Amino acid sequence: MSSRRACPSLSIPRAARLGAALLVGLAAPACRDEPRPWEGQPGPPVVLSAAPPPAVTEAPDGPPDADAGPGDAGAADPELPVPPVRVGGPWVRCYGNFRISGEPVKDVTRLSLLCGPENGMRRLSTTTIEGHVAEGGAIFSEPLKTLQGACYRVFAVGGPGILDLNVTVRSSRGAMIASDGTQDAWPIVQPDRPFCPLEDDDATVEISARRGAGRFAAEVWVLRSSKRSSPGDGGADPYEAYEPSATDVYDEL
Repeated sequence: MSSRRACPSLSIPRAARLGAALLVGLAAPACRDEPRPWEGQPGPPVVLSAAPPPAVTEAPDGPPDADAGPGDAGAADPELPVPPVRVGGPWVRCYGNFRISGEPVKDVTRLSLLCGPENGMRRLSTTTIEGHVAEGGAIFSEPLKTLQGACYRVFAVGGPGILDLNVTVRSSRGAMIASDGTQDAWPIVQPDRPFCPLEDDDATVEISARRGAGRFAAEVWVLRSSKRSSPGDGGADPYEAYEPSATDVYDEL
């Protein structure tokens, strides 16, 4: 027989084994400084839904000022009327059925009478502007004294031979204030609304022919500012030079 004695087996209760495993599991994360490759990198929580869009504030009733810059909101001169610069509407509807007849003077009178009075404008030109232009030729220039707070529109019609008449209004510094932006023989500056200068200036109306050659006729109309004819300025109105009368309207128009 062997003289060795058998070692008694150690019996560890099941509850002790589970408790030891739990302690090892809790202590293991504290020993790791770096995350496992499959666990990803630490960072901000992922947002699964987008933030709600900012609330849209409706503009107050009344035409917006298209000539105001981004920082001009609410900075308008309270003594000046709100410029009627709402795009489209009656500014476009007035010439929807207009057609030229080949007589520039009569055509521009008819066009301006269709669009001027309906939109509260009055004729500024003391006489009809007339001239001759040709493609590649000299530009016809007409001075236009503009006032802050007033809005203007230029109507022009070319005669037979002119396929594309161009009209541009430039400031005294040569910067373009407005143009017709169309390719036809009867341009309107501007086609969808009047232009309202931001300061008093000695502007210039430039008329040229992009295609063709021939005679043209033009008129300038204005929607004046009430500030210019207030009682405090002695009643002077720089736009009293011309007031349309019945004699200006052709009977056959």
